Amino acid sequence: MDSTKELRIYNTICESTNVRRDEATELAGQVEAMLIVGGRNSSNTSKLHTLVKRIQPRTYHIEAEDEIRPEWFIDAQRVGIAGGASTPEVIIDRVERRVKNL
Repeated sequence: MDSTKELRIYNTICESTNVRRDEATELAGQVEAMLIVGGRNSSNTSKLHTLVKRIQPRTYHIEAEDEIRPEWFIDAQRVGIAGGASTPEVIIDRVERRVKNL
């Protein structure tokens, strides 16, 4: 049996991603619906969506405010919004405005 002579482990998850994940999962437990904003091809955003959806089943992954459907928020008093690590703040602001106007 061969033994390992050298093992290197690199933590490639940046601190801001960890913080974002922790905050999003905490928020998901406090709301009736959740939006995860970011690119569909973003691994980070897709993983965030999957994780949050386990906590809040009414979680939706969108790329922009025009994808929002009013029926997602029926009987929801509180809606959480979180973005992937590379999601521009301006996109999140637009999503927030759209939700507030529903």
